[in-house]
Amino acid sequence: MLQTPNESFRPMLDKLPKVLVCVCSYKRPFMLGACLESLLSLEPDYSFTPAILVVDNDKAKSAFPTVAKARKGIHGKDLHYACEPEQGIAKARNRALAFAIEHNFDFVCFIDDDETAHRKWLSGLMHPRWASWPVVYGRRIFDYSAIPEWAKPDPAAAPPVSMVDCKAYTHNVRISRAVFSAIRFDESLRRGGGEDGDYFARARRAGFRAVFTPEAITTEKAHPARMSFWGQVNRAYWIGASSMRETITEKGRSYRFKKLPSIAVAPFIGSAGLVLGAGAMLKNPVKGRRKILKSAKHMAKALGRFVGIFGHVPQSYAKTVGA
Repeated sequence: MLQTPNESFRPMLDKLPKVLVCVCSYKRPFMLGACLESLLSLEPDYSFTPAILVVDNDKAKSAFPTVAKARKGIHGKDLHYACEPEQGIAKARNRALAFAIEHNFDFVCFIDDDETAHRKWLSGLMHPRWASWPVVYGRRIFDYSAIPEWAKPDPAAAPPVSMVDCKAYTHNVRISRAVFSAIRFDESLRRGGGEDGDYFARARRAGFRAVFTPEAITTEKAHPARMSFWGQVNRAYWIGASSMRETITEKGRSYRFKKLPSIAVAPFIGSAGLVLGAGAMLKNPVKGRRKILKSAKHMAKALGRFVGIFGHVPQSYAKTVGA
């Protein structure tokens, strides 16, 4: 991906769109290494000129050895490293945007450090049919092979061919310069989750629409700690809070109380589900545990929405999951 077949093409390629692939990381060297390996193995596409930036959110620069190892055997200037010493995923993402602006990139693509990209991932995000769209959002596939059956979510429906005016998140996205030169991630969220949902909610309010494409694919291996019972319940809690914040950002503060009726009945629905799940465990432990988990997540998400109404930001990334 990072080298042209012949240096004689270089003058022509310099006129093509410049794309910066950004990976923000914090103390997950093995996951970061796998992510970079997939990015360095992307299928070449000579309709744009790519580069990679790793933003290390650790002041000790723990990601640098992984980046240095990945640089071996490639043209070093195409793989960049930056350190953002102040903790906060929004701080790290803004560091990436600042780098893109400083070095005159036309597009920024984000992928998470615990994901790997399929060979045509970047070509999918940069396909000419999406050239006029300010935001292009790709497909993420979860690998649940190491997760107990009761902890796996219900199978997701097949994604559509494309979907316009969709929501977008930074685990698989392409952003045009018009967007990232005008909008920054909210650093006041510190180590809370949902900073990307908030970012794209503000982008939608500013008129920057997003399109979904199933052709740009990444894979994330579900981590056992995150997929444990309490891991999923806690995740449902902060997703509820961040989704409420995202909705308020996009639709205005008057909208926040429209969710109160559904929030109020959630404890009753969840409690009934817990009782039914406990009964189901006598006949089918897996099915019963799934029911209990679903009910607990339902209540946790409702609680998250409630605290989100009042601006509370759960610090969901205070603890690193994975290595």
